[in-house]
Amino acid sequence: MLHQQQRNASLPPTTTTTPIPVYEYEYELNSTRGRKRVLNSVAVCNGKLYILNATTKCRGGGGEVGEACDGRVVQVLRDVMATFQLLP
Repeated sequence: MLHQQQRNASLPPTTTTTPIPVYEYEYELNSTRGRKRVLNSVAVCNGKLYILNATTKCRGGGGEVGEACDGRVVQVLRDVMATFQLLP
């Protein structure tokens, strides 16, 4: 696991309910189609599971974990994941 965190989903200003926890994690994997970085945001609201998943392909092979993935692309995906919110 490369990164994990918990945050509360942002809610509209008019919402008075408790924020919904959002769990974020990311990892790299080697597959037959090359190395990939996977980012996920997961939340449960009203008994339903919501998952936002983003994947980017890493350049080349070998090297240290995280070394071959484009940091700019990964940061853009992290920024997108940070906008994940649920409205109760």
